[in-house]
Amino acid sequence: MEKNLQIQYINETYKKLDILGNSQGLETWLVKNNHTGKLFVLKETMPELEEIYKTLQTFTNRNLVTIYETFKSDGKFIVIEEFVSGETLEDIINSGNSSRQIVLDIIKQLLEVLIFLHGINIIHRDINPKNILVSTDGIVKLIDFGIARKYKDNSVRDTTILGTAGFAAPEQFGFQQTDGRSDIYSVGILFHLLLSGKIPEGNKCLDIQYKDFIQKCISLEPSMRYQSALEAYTALIPAATADKTRPVYNKPDCSPYCLPGFRSNTKWKKILAISFYIIIAIYILGSLIECFKTPTSFLLEFIALSLYTVLAFIIATDYGKWTFRIWPFSFFNQSLKIFIRIILFMVVFYYGFTLEEYIRYTMIGLPRPK
Repeated sequence: MEKNLQIQYINETYKKLDILGNSQGLETWLVKNNHTGKLFVLKETMPELEEIYKTLQTFTNRNLVTIYETFKSDGKFIVIEEFVSGETLEDIINSGNSSRQIVLDIIKQLLEVLIFLHGINIIHRDINPKNILVSTDGIVKLIDFGIARKYKDNSVRDTTILGTAGFAAPEQFGFQQTDGRSDIYSVGILFHLLLSGKIPEGNKCLDIQYKDFIQKCISLEPSMRYQSALEAYTALIPAATADKTRPVYNKPDCSPYCLPGFRSNTKWKKILAISFYIIIAIYILGSLIECFKTPTSFLLEFIALSLYTVLAFIIATDYGKWTFRIWPFSFFNQSLKIFIRIILFMVVFYYGFTLEEYIRYTMIGLPRPK
């Protein structure tokens, strides 16, 4: 039943305009939302990639396309993602319109998004010119997570040998497990291609200025490469780490289960959040003590507080990105999700507060405030 509803929703909501790609029976389409008129990309992927795309759906990053909706259908996993107006890096290379400054900015943005991805334990494994979009406003977008995987501590090697010849690290061909250093290898190859127009032969770099950087990236032995994307970023652009006026990279500060106020490293937000949570904790504790007259009154007070403080908080802040995880909310667009959250918050808060008033002033007989 749920499957049929999902297929019906897709067919009613999105109109296919043009096929963008077809690989092993998995199609990628440019589609239009029939209700809003906006363009999106509908991508069919393997079911094994569900965890990857579900994880990406809970985050936003300027160097990744936004994932709006995901579905299961006929043995495939379908992703509705942002449509980006621009051109692939392959097109830019073929046109010859890439100065050294543009190349450096592209590599910088790639390393920034890899810091983000590796921070949430995702390895792309297929960084090449076809999988990189540059938007009309100059933002690099890393796309196509068709062979992405999550690093597993106890794994000796990858279960599937995949990768684009010339760009894939040696360990992707069965020698050992891939990790973040495999993506760094691909970035080194890509950087050399952008600078010289050629894939490096062996470990030899033709560019004098970035020779040491590239050769370290493309070392055959992972232990000889930069050990993280942040280390590579810092080595490539030392001035960026010294610039205190803006963030160096788009690092995910924590998971979607972080409490509001602790989702960034901003000190004043943390201080304000701590103060707020302490006040709420004192209020909840005081209310429970005040209503600890009988086991029933205590239990009902606990339920009331859970409704209009805890549950209302979860609804208002979309804690844990529940609107992306719970059916049918995951089908709705962002505006509708916000509207639903507001309505649910008001309902839960009202009934929780009403229940508490009944407990205090009717059941226990506490005096009403004047």
